[in-house]
Amino acid sequence: MLDEFVARIGCLKIAEHFMAGDIQVRSGRKNNNASNIEADLQVMNSFEQISDSLTRGEIEGAFLPLPFALNFFRKGMNIQLLLLINGQGSAFFKNGSADIKKIEDFKGKIILTPCFLSVQNMLLHKMFFSAGLKLGSFRDVKADIFLEVVPENIMLEFVKNDSDNGVGGIVASEPFASQTVQIGDFKVLCKFDSLWAGHPDTAFVLKNFVIKDNLNYVERLIDSISRADYRIGQDEKNGGALLASTSSYYPSIKIVQNYMVEQAGFLPEKVNIKEFIDTKLIEELRSK
Repeated sequence: MLDEFVARIGCLKIAEHFMAGDIQVRSGRKNNNASNIEADLQVMNSFEQISDSLTRGEIEGAFLPLPFALNFFRKGMNIQLLLLINGQGSAFFKNGSADIKKIEDFKGKIILTPCFLSVQNMLLHKMFFSAGLKLGSFRDVKADIFLEVVPENIMLEFVKNDSDNGVGGIVASEPFASQTVQIGDFKVLCKFDSLWAGHPDTAFVLKNFVIKDNLNYVERLIDSISRADYRIGQDEKNGGALLASTSSYYPSIKIVQNYMVEQAGFLPEKVNIKEFIDTKLIEELRSK
């Protein structure tokens, strides 16, 4: 029966992903409460692990950085974007041991990030570009500052072993952002919401066949995620997890994609955003 389907969803142990207020982590028992919905939340250590699990068919859905999800779709993964979730507390920290007094001092330094293709890195690219510096990968011969992907749960350990102070800063989400200040020699340089208030951050995606074959379940699932996300701190003006085709968010996806392709060069090409969003399902939900 369709009601017995339980989606396996990949996530990290960060605030943007713990939308489990009304989602019951699967425990082997049938949940008959209509206001709740079961999901098999599979907590992983990195976005690479999540993407590998999606590719191998070990999970049906995931919370992913928006540009990462766009690129995953570009590569042919049959996924649909259902929800966009605002960034909640993510920040850029400078390393107090790296002798950085002004933004130009980041030249030649490494910035640790949990995912190369993220809106946070887009905003950092824009910030450094305004200072005449180019943020990029180690493969980019024109880059002045280098992004290195490191899972957030081992970033501080990575910095401890950085004997030459090559790490200039880190990108961190909650709760790792708070831990960074408490444990490491780091100071907040900027919060990403100050660079783009209410920016789209995390995409909730599901594989196409799940949506097609389990429509009632999917409707209840994304409704639960939306309500849970709203309660954990987003104000009424900005919302929390929003339906991907809302008028305020569709242009934001275009902004992100255009910048990542045309200015940053982090994405090789654009995708058809309308194909990436299950607009039929979204419109059905908005009409309820």
